[in-house]
Amino acid sequence: MEIINEFRSIRSKIDGLYNLADSLKPITKTQSKTNSIEITMGCCSLRLAKAWLGECLEVLGKDSKHRKKDGKRKSVKDINPIEDISLPQTMDEIIDWNCKNHIEKVDYIREEISNIFSIIPDYSEWVSDYAYNNICSKCSSLSKEEYAVFEEEALQNIPDWSEEMELIIKHLIEARFWFGYELERIREENNNNI
Repeated sequence: MEIINEFRSIRSKIDGLYNLADSLKPITKTQSKTNSIEITMGCCSLRLAKAWLGECLEVLGKDSKHRKKDGKRKSVKDINPIEDISLPQTMDEIIDWNCKNHIEKVDYIREEISNIFSIIPDYSEWVSDYAYNNICSKCSSLSKEEYAVFEEEALQNIPDWSEEMELIIKHLIEARFWFGYELERIREENNNNI
């Protein structure tokens, strides 16, 4: 299914943003080696959005390697690696990433999160296409009685990933908020130092 590839592509984009965000070195008074709470929470929200995309894949029938091992892990070798990851080259693909300051990087991540919204599939459009391709297109040779039975069964079997999509959108919005809070934290610290 094409939708599976779309979800994997979005998961990879989110993973790339997570990697970029996790690599940030925050501007703080104490120059701590850990990220600010705002960056940490933004990263958590990105990971949750990616996880819910994985749930969408399961609804569509794509089995998770992780679930197959639930209750059977005994050592580190039994833990599957994360799927649909974006390799570190993502930073190289971004023009002048290393030349950007912290504020520019945070702003870039916020903008890229906003861009993801434009590529998230619309569930109602997908259902319409799915119904046409999997129900309507197969009905021309059926009698009226056969069609009624076929349609009822087919409609019950349409994968419903609408709730998962709501959670994906929620966590992406939260991530954008957290990176906005990071910018606010920097501004407030700067104002307190004047």
